Amino acid sequence: MTGVVFCVIIGGILVLRNGHLPLVVWAFIGLVSAGLAWSSRTGACAAGSDWVARNRRWVRTYELIEITYRARFGPRLRLHDSAGRTATIKIESLQSDREVWDLVYNGILHSVIADGARTDRQLHLILDLPYPDPDISRGERH
Repeated sequence: MTGVVFCVIIGGILVLRNGHLPLVVWAFIGLVSAGLAWSSRTGACAAGSDWVARNRRWVRTYELIEITYRARFGPRLRLHDSAGRTATIKIESLQSDREVWDLVYNGILHSVIADGARTDRQLHLILDLPYPDPDISRGERH
């Protein structure tokens, strides 16, 4: 929402300075405002003991096969489970509710350590996750 206010202020300054604003500039301000508003939305998120959902997409957190970190439009987790479901959720949305974050983090931790879910380096750095046992990644269980 801050981006929209910023665009309106810039438009107001330009109008006061020039007396008017060309249609192309208004169109640009509108597009930038819409883009900023869209990228700042968090989306409702909920979690249960073994699942997490955002809007209409959900995954089983103890059956994750791939977890990646994405930074475009804000820090996000992209979660893929063994049934082929995918959900992309802003980390901020998860961490804003301590109980939801605890449920999701525990599922991610289990999927990485016990099941050898594929991850990227950024994920381990951002969430301070330990790396899985290399034997699990090759399908060898203890």
